[in-house]
Amino acid sequence: MLEKELLNFLIMSLKIKNNIFIYIKLKFNSLKNYFSLPNQNPKTMKITISLSALFLLLSTNLFSQTIADLKLKPKEIPKAYTFNDGNICITPQACTFYNDIETYSNIVGTVKSKAIQNFRSKGDRGSIMYFEFDHVFKGDRFLQGLLWGKDGQPTDEHPEEYLVKGKFLIIWSFRPDSLLKEKSEEKIEKLLP
Repeated sequence: MLEKELLNFLIMSLKIKNNIFIYIKLKFNSLKNYFSLPNQNPKTMKITISLSALFLLLSTNLFSQTIADLKLKPKEIPKAYTFNDGNICITPQACTFYNDIETYSNIVGTVKSKAIQNFRSKGDRGSIMYFEFDHVFKGDRFLQGLLWGKDGQPTDEHPEEYLVKGKFLIIWSFRPDSLLKEKSEEKIEKLLP
């Protein structure tokens, strides 16, 4: 009974893609077999299996995200905004980092994939840059210097903000009061807790 409930919980809780479902089912069965040894206390088994399933649930969510998941979809974009073809970063440093990321790979790590979204509205414009690295992003200090110079934080002249979550780096090249930037930040925070 517990096994079926736990498996159903995992299926309902995850945004399961074909291969992930098979992996979870195999892992669950191997855990079940491992903890069903005759000398195991049933109460200990339930707690251990529950904790293992919770760990699997949390780690699968973080590591299963892709840049495509992080990008704003048309229905998530405020009505006043439109997509723009050319890169329209607020400052050239942000777009230079995006365009020449391979140049900085010794400092920040190797990029697995990248994407950019450019938006414009009557009173706002800017770009969102998404990077996924092979390993955890390691260029915090470098990026701060590149984007903001000696100030080390966003200013009116250099308003870019960024977020690092594990292998992902997202740079928002917008003014601080941008509605679109706010929508993107909310989405990213939900997907990469």
